[in-house]
Amino acid sequence: MKFSLNKKTVGGGFLVLLILLIFCSKTVYSYNLPQVNAVKPQNGRLSKLEMSSGIAKRAEIELVYTKVSGICGELQVKEGDTVEAGQVLLNMVFERDDAERRLREIAASRAKLKIDIQNIYLKLEKLGSSGGLTGYEGQNLKRDIAEAQKKLNDAQALYELGGISQRELMSAEEALQNLFDKQDKITADYNLDEESLRLELQAKQLELSNLTLQEEPYNKLLADYDAYAEIIAPVSGQLLSINAQKGARLNENVLLAEIGVGQEFTVECSISLDNNFVLPGDICELSNSTHLIKGTVSRISPSQHGKTITVSLVSDEVVAGETFEIKFEKVSSTTYTLVPNGALNQDNDGYYLYQVKRRDGMLGKEYYLERVSVYIGDNDNKNTVIIKGITFFEPLVLTSDKPVEAGSIVKLANVGDFFAE
Repeated sequence: MKFSLNKKTVGGGFLVLLILLIFCSKTVYSYNLPQVNAVKPQNGRLSKLEMSSGIAKRAEIELVYTKVSGICGELQVKEGDTVEAGQVLLNMVFERDDAERRLREIAASRAKLKIDIQNIYLKLEKLGSSGGLTGYEGQNLKRDIAEAQKKLNDAQALYELGGISQRELMSAEEALQNLFDKQDKITADYNLDEESLRLELQAKQLELSNLTLQEEPYNKLLADYDAYAEIIAPVSGQLLSINAQKGARLNENVLLAEIGVGQEFTVECSISLDNNFVLPGDICELSNSTHLIKGTVSRISPSQHGKTITVSLVSDEVVAGETFEIKFEKVSSTTYTLVPNGALNQDNDGYYLYQVKRRDGMLGKEYYLERVSVYIGDNDNKNTVIIKGITFFEPLVLTSDKPVEAGSIVKLANVGDFFAE
């Protein structure tokens, strides 16, 4: 059999084959190219957002301390209860026996001292009425001295007349001097007895005053036992803690309870150290399964791993101890040139972007990359501010399924967003 081919048939076959070869070559060529997704720079505002969490605490807390040592009796409340001013928190049991025994001993000592003092006064009275020169013996001695003085005067007159000897005169003088000596001794003995009694009286009175001083702390202690037999709430509020158990010993001036007062709360949370958009006075949002409320940033302080934010809020529904998720969000007041964070690259020369360009290639339109060095500014969770380097709004590489570099020929997945086919 003899086959014959005309020129039209052969030409058509070659054309089809050429088209197939070009298509296959372009397909194989495109298959090996990095596939990128692109995005355009845009004018917009930064939207800062950071989330944190914290536990609500009462802003105003009233502290309750024990006044005297004792044993914890019955607890009338538990942590978390709402208490009213004057409400009993717990009962105290005190060991009164030692103070009462000591007061009885002091009372017995006082009674004995009073008797001793009364006896001293009696002795002084007796000494004043019967002792000394004013007493019976003193009066007789004065009479004897007067008689002895008269005898001496008579003896001197007789001696001058030669009626008696010098010895008899000296005997009269000696008799008078003995009486004077006796008078001096009686006076001295009386004064000594009186001084001794008054010194003893002074000592007893001092002991009596000391007993009063010794008695005061025990009387105060028993009065405190009566006054603080019940520990009461000084204010109305929520009982945040109570540090006591039945039967436990509570020492003096120990923190017993904490009562949260009012409707103001604080919540502390941590944010990153590079967060510079949260400022005192900012309003933030606090939420959990039961509440969605607004709070105000009242304080910012450095911490070991970042910053500690104190948020103040007022609520009559929040309970101390609740956990809140806290959202800090702020939109910039200025419009910037923005690119997505994922489009930004960095090497030793600084930050840069890959711009997608189009040109004519051997197999038709092809897309390639140019490096654009940029200077960046602030950023948020999505975008970065470009301060310098972008003077166009052409597509930039956002993602790539393969490594790329300046000059790389790529396949643009979303070509229709930027170039007309």
